[in-house]
Amino acid sequence: MTMGDNNNAAALFQEVVALQPQDRLSAQLLDALTPRPPAEPAESPPQTEAVPGQSSGKPAAAPAQVQPPSEAQPAVAPVLPSNPVPAKLVGSWTAKPVPVVTITLTLDKEKSFTWKVVDRGQSREFRGEATFDNETLVLAPPDQPPMAGKVTWKDDGQFEYKALGAPVADPGLNFSK
Repeated sequence: MTMGDNNNAAALFQEVVALQPQDRLSAQLLDALTPRPPAEPAESPPQTEAVPGQSSGKPAAAPAQVQPPSEAQPAVAPVLPSNPVPAKLVGSWTAKPVPVVTITLTLDKEKSFTWKVVDRGQSREFRGEATFDNETLVLAPPDQPPMAGKVTWKDDGQFEYKALGAPVADPGLNFSK
């Protein structure tokens, strides 16, 4: 995903979600990478898609715990903020969601960000534009879907970043300086 290969990333996240259904972050990333087909009549046969590691001609497995938007409430793309991040957010922040993973988020006053993940010694990073408004921080790489989340301050040196639309029980990412 960090290299822009979203199709292969989606296939890998699909495997992770199937093997680790409690991994909410992987389910959310899969959901963000999965294009939404137009609504089809209920009697239509399921779409088939080729996924690496699966034989073609079979319906693609639905990811565990990823719920499509209900028909009663159609998905509406939120209006993304365009303001720069506030001075309070400028700087380098670190989250450690699990002992073997460290995420470093660096934000500057020029509306740019760097998101670096170190997982068991393997490092990946991506960059893009960071915008903020009404407690919503959006991180938009030029070649990937944006990550939008609510910022909830714990104190001046710590905040929680929780993906918009995440389940209530999702702990989000806890960043500190």
